[in-house]
Amino acid sequence: MERRRDALNTKICIQDLIKRQDEEISVLKTDYKRTREELEGLKAQQASASALKQELEDARAQLEIANQKTTNNEQLEHQITHLRNINQQWVAEVEKYKQWAQQWQSFQVSQMPNGGIDAGLQQLQAQITELEQQLGYGWQAYEAQSQQIQQQITSTQGWKQRTEELEQAYNQLRAEMEQLKTNFANGPHNPVVNGHTTDAKTEDELRRIKDEQEDLLVLLADQHNKLSSYRKRLKALGQVVSEDEDEE
Repeated sequence: MERRRDALNTKICIQDLIKRQDEEISVLKTDYKRTREELEGLKAQQASASALKQELEDARAQLEIANQKTTNNEQLEHQITHLRNINQQWVAEVEKYKQWAQQWQSFQVSQMPNGGIDAGLQQLQAQITELEQQLGYGWQAYEAQSQQIQQQITSTQGWKQRTEELEQAYNQLRAEMEQLKTNFANGPHNPVVNGHTTDAKTEDELRRIKDEQEDLLVLLADQHNKLSSYRKRLKALGQVVSEDEDEE
């Protein structure tokens, strides 16, 4: 009678222990799944941040080139100002020569025979035409330089805007990564960590999580072996164990 009572008590203890072990295994499996999901999320965030950082560096390099060209454009502005002054002088010269031509024409009309007047007029007309051509070349150079500067200004503004957008996106992604790393640091099995986490700490965190996963797998295997042992003891005591339980 006493032996049967001991066997019954042993059975109850083993069943309670199996129940607790099952609950612990369920918690461990849930924790393991959550850790893997968070680890994959952190890896994805790191990959996105790395790609975005490279794009940001490329944009900054382009902006630096554009800024350098803008500096060169300032020199071109001085040249254009100089050309504008020269053009204004040419315009004044052309007007002056036109006035002289009119005066000369009036003088030649009164002093020269008809043949001489025609020759003088042709010479003056050739000088005026040459000055007008020089003036036209000056204005063409001025327009070309103005268009070049305007295009460069537009390009610089475009790269500046793109760089600002990339910096904003990169900072936002970094903030999300910091939040995710904080969640890791403040997890149920981790101490609280204050401040920002560096990239080196992130690598340490990934290694720690991987080690935790391996420890969980070892613990699950150990729990499985213990359950198998307990169920064998139950069978030895004459208790019925289902096939599913026996297979586990």
